[in-house]
Amino acid sequence: MKWFISGIVLCMLGATIIIACIFAVELGFSQSDHNWGQSSCGAQLSIGLNTNILKPGSPMTFYVRIKNSSANTIKINPKLLEDHFILTDSIGRTYRVTPMFIIDDSMPFNPTVNAREVREWPLRVRFGVYNAPGDAVFSQIEPGNYVLEPITRDIITADGKACTLTSNSLDVKVVKK
Repeated sequence: MKWFISGIVLCMLGATIIIACIFAVELGFSQSDHNWGQSSCGAQLSIGLNTNILKPGSPMTFYVRIKNSSANTIKINPKLLEDHFILTDSIGRTYRVTPMFIIDDSMPFNPTVNAREVREWPLRVRFGVYNAPGDAVFSQIEPGNYVLEPITRDIITADGKACTLTSNSLDVKVVKK
């Protein structure tokens, strides 16, 4: 009986480790503290990519995450899709780029983040296939290292206070197709 119980405990431990590994992969990017923007109204915004390589036309997943450390529910502006992003190179030149979003209508959007909750919204995007007015032509951006500048999101706290969250920035590498 003792061996039987030990076997069950080991199986449960193994299943827990496997489930933890699956969830770690599904989250898509590191959860470490340095990936969060500054706290505002008890909440923080984080962005991430499933790869730091931006290749014109290649699909990737862009993550928007909000951590609500407050004791109250917050509501976010339902505009999860960023109009455009700013890339900055090592000498300070900036390039405005607009990704093409691959919309999944089956994924409902819930703008509520409960107290002490972290919510994540994965968005499929392609860079370099769409140029909005004012955009740099992505294929003409020199290959190299860039910073994807922070984005902002507006939230409303439970008591009606409006706040703006600013995300982290991301180091990315632009490569030719």
